[in-house]
Amino acid sequence: MRQIKVLQRPLRVQKDARRCSVEGLVYGGFPGLAKKLAGEVLSMPEKTLRIAGLIAIAVGVGLVWLVRGG
Repeated sequence: MRQIKVLQRPLRVQKDARRCSVEGLVYGGFPGLAKKLAGEVLSMPEKTLRIAGLIAIAVGVGLVWLVRGG
């Protein structure tokens, strides 16, 4: 059982690194857009943010499914 946990750590680190690189791409590559989006998010109702978040999750899961061979 211990061996499985040790093997899962590199996968978790890879996922964290991938997420940070995507966020870094947005902030580093498009800082003006990032500021604009941050300002717009503050004025959006929670329901809209929740729906947008769920859609983003569905799109992300779909992309991972396609990349891994569906």
